[in-house]
Amino acid sequence: MFLRNVLVSWLSALCLFVWGATWSFAKGPLDIVPRVNLAWQYDDNIAFSQRDAVSDLLTYVSPGVHASMYAGGWNGEIDYEVQRVSYYHHSANDSFRHYLSLDGRGHFLENWHLAFEDSYARSEDPVQIAHVVTGIRYENIKYDYNQGSVALTRDLGRGNRLVVGYDNMFFKSRSQGVSDTFSHRPYLDLTYWVSTPTGVRLQAGETLGLFDTSDDFSEPDAALTLMRRLDWDTTVSLRGGVAAMDFHGQTPDYDTYDLGLGLERTFGRRMRLATGLGYYYKDGEQGAGDDQGVSGYVNLWRHGRAYDVSLELTRGYDEIYFDGEDLGFSECWVAGARMGLRAGHGLSLGLVTSYREDSFVHVEPRIKERTWSFYCHADWRLLPWCTLTLAGLHWDREANYDDYSYLDNRLLLSLSFFAD
Repeated sequence: MFLRNVLVSWLSALCLFVWGATWSFAKGPLDIVPRVNLAWQYDDNIAFSQRDAVSDLLTYVSPGVHASMYAGGWNGEIDYEVQRVSYYHHSANDSFRHYLSLDGRGHFLENWHLAFEDSYARSEDPVQIAHVVTGIRYENIKYDYNQGSVALTRDLGRGNRLVVGYDNMFFKSRSQGVSDTFSHRPYLDLTYWVSTPTGVRLQAGETLGLFDTSDDFSEPDAALTLMRRLDWDTTVSLRGGVAAMDFHGQTPDYDTYDLGLGLERTFGRRMRLATGLGYYYKDGEQGAGDDQGVSGYVNLWRHGRAYDVSLELTRGYDEIYFDGEDLGFSECWVAGARMGLRAGHGLSLGLVTSYREDSFVHVEPRIKERTWSFYCHADWRLLPWCTLTLAGLHWDREANYDDYSYLDNRLLLSLSFFAD
């Protein structure tokens, strides 16, 4: 039943892509690049335990292959990697991991563009899943994880466009006592400029959540945005949105309303600023209670000749139902930064850091979490066919309940060999 649902979800998208691209790929170029990665990682908390953290040294051997094709306005990529993970002290956790990703895009019919992406992971290791589904802290589980999307975009001219798409995610456990999670989201996104300075954007969709041990839900949502260009570099917008959460069980339903004013400005081709201020209101049913607050955001992107920087500050609400904890509606704020530096001589540096606070209003008593993460890496192209990587990672989760807290630090050294 599980595999059938997954196959049905993507069969139509794959048929469309194959139908439009087969003749092009048959005549077009094919580029295949094999590779192998050797890595050593020290982890001071391999099971994300709050108490009695266990450390270990892990060895990774990861052969893989990447194939890309392009012809006739169509292009596609496929990547596969198998990873053998060995623990120095806890050999019972030794396991294989498999990763498969697909990416295809091209013109479909007249004025339509098709894009398809999918990534799949199959693993028995509890450490790697935290990179994919934040917060899951199960020991020695076997799981399958998939995330994909397909979208048809029609160019309507003058900056107008219509997007019809579908997103899909599943987490399927192969261990007893760990629940499965599925999500589906069909959506549409229409942007239409009534005149050169004035436009509207309509977004609508529905999120479906299917779970083993908690109530399933459906959440239709819609948003209307009015846009006004003050000049070619500055746009102001007024957005109103509504979502209706409908649980298929005993969990109380709720409706969410939000209204916000935004400003976006570009500074040449290398810098963009987006900021906004708004208000949200959650109308709870069956005694679930109401919640409201001020929302806002500031996002800054800067692209330089040798560096890239992005900064984020957000205040508002979130709905967290697909991360392994599934704590639901959250009043939150987030601060984060990404920086990349191309230092020359084959050396590049990167840093990603974020801080987040959550207060989950559906849980009594409320669960409050503060999460800080820091990741930095240095990549050095030693030879045309060899790259050395040194990376460090820090996760720190503090909560008012110990079950939701953990601290994890990792150091990674890897060598990647590939065909030039």
